[in-house]
Amino acid sequence: MTTASPARMYPTLSAAVFPQQTLVRHAALVIASALFIAVCAQVSIRLAVSPVPITMQPFAVLLVGGLLGMRLGMASAALYVALGVFGLPVYAGQVAKEGFAHAGSISFGWSILMGGSGGYLMAYPFVTALVGYLAEREWDRTPVRLAAAMLAGNVLIYVFGLPWLYMWAETNPALSGVTDMDVATTLKWGLLPFIPGDLAKLVLAAGLVPSGWQLFRVFKVRNAETRKSAPASMRLAPLGIAAGLAMAAAPLLPWSGGVLPVMSVSGALVLVAGLDAATCAMLRARRMIGPVMSQIWMFAAASVGGLIAFVHLVEFTAMGELALASFGLGVPVAVVSALLLLAVSASESGAE
Repeated sequence: MTTASPARMYPTLSAAVFPQQTLVRHAALVIASALFIAVCAQVSIRLAVSPVPITMQPFAVLLVGGLLGMRLGMASAALYVALGVFGLPVYAGQVAKEGFAHAGSISFGWSILMGGSGGYLMAYPFVTALVGYLAEREWDRTPVRLAAAMLAGNVLIYVFGLPWLYMWAETNPALSGVTDMDVATTLKWGLLPFIPGDLAKLVLAAGLVPSGWQLFRVFKVRNAETRKSAPASMRLAPLGIAAGLAMAAAPLLPWSGGVLPVMSVSGALVLVAGLDAATCAMLRARRMIGPVMSQIWMFAAASVGGLIAFVHLVEFTAMGELALASFGLGVPVAVVSALLLLAVSASESGAE
């Protein structure tokens, strides 16, 4: 009778860079990561139609899970939540809303956790644990697999956050302004406005960790557990050239109101990013650069051009709702080109 062997655990990027398994090392990583989440939380946008703000917290939480692994990632997110409960101004908008005097109050921190966004906050330790668990199974070595792990983590945030938001609004009509909460309103408040931004933050976080592995390999700061070579894929280089040229051509097409953005700063950046990506793919096709340089170069160009184009794809209405902007042909061309370039970048296997 045979028994299934447990899945092998691999070192995360933080374990490869800081291999010392000491209490001081663990504590330093946990505290630094909790503070990183707190800093990202201060980048927030309050919506007129929702009690839940748009923040950079999901980006930080997903990144921490991918970098630290299950145990340290979960400890970091739990420490962040605890710091807010005990009065430190680490939650989104905590200082701006009430000032330092109230932000230093334990009761005020607890009231935020018990508010409409409390479910999202409570999900963070479990999200970092899930992403960290998958990262320890080598899901952190390529952008595609890590994006899948982080997408699962993002779904988990809403599994916690949406039911909590519904129950909070249902039981606190004076605060929510709704006497009969329903599923449609819950989705309108807690899900729909966040999907585009969450996807952008997920793509960014999913590209940073594998790029870190590439840099780790370049500088040869590795141990025996991280030595595993992988052949580079050359077949998608022509697609990268075509997508890069398409992105470069996008600012020459109408964006909004028939205006050609090529003379603007954003249009010029998209043009340069497209040419940069096409050059990278051409050099890769000729074997003049390796997979490490190719992945980092292509990911950077695609991210810059794609995020700039994405900003022009959506807009907030006067009521604070997220909606598609009035855009011309150039915007979707740039966005689709960026997605193709990210796929080409992901075809290069990460350093393992």
